[in-house]
Amino acid sequence: MVAIATYDADGEALMTGSGFFVRQGQVVTNLHVIRGAQRCEIKTLDGKGKVFPVTGTIAVDEESDLALTRKRHL
Repeated sequence: MVAIATYDADGEALMTGSGFFVRQGQVVTNLHVIRGAQRCEIKTLDGKGKVFPVTGTIAVDEESDLALTRKRHL
């Protein structure tokens, strides 16, 4: 599990949600969490506090409210 944080163009927090890795560097989350955001971050919940920027959306399923995102490797 990971946390997803989204921000507007001014860097103000918009929404937070959860997600999970499906492949190396790919996270599924709810589409409504990331929709309209200018910037998104993936935060690991393993106690290490790692934060990864989302670099893009690979696919969306509007009907199921799901989005597959890509994170940058740091």
